[in-house]
Amino acid sequence: MRKPWLLSTLLPVTLGVALAMPSVAQEAGDAKRGLAYAAANCAECHGILASDDQSPRRGVATFKRIATTPGMTGTAIAVWLQTSHPTMPNFLIAPADRADVVAYILSLRDQRTEAVPAR
Repeated sequence: MRKPWLLSTLLPVTLGVALAMPSVAQEAGDAKRGLAYAAANCAECHGILASDDQSPRRGVATFKRIATTPGMTGTAIAVWLQTSHPTMPNFLIAPADRADVVAYILSLRDQRTEAVPAR
């Protein structure tokens, strides 16, 4: 099976950039707020729930897959969220929202299912 372009090309580059960056203390995020943000802004393209095996848009990684990528860190995800991507719209995520999304994605490492937040 062919790996999605994002995981096979972009994430290793992002990880390399993140690992080369000086260590900076990251703001702790709230995973529940991150899920709410992802449901409103990311779910059109990404599978955002731990139970999602696929994303709505073909070839786009699920958040669970991103979270369980070997070597993935909060710093790497934060860099990825701040980097322009050919397949991702260019929008700015406020630092607090970014920290929340990072916390949510990392929380998926140990989860099997996730409830959709109430709006």
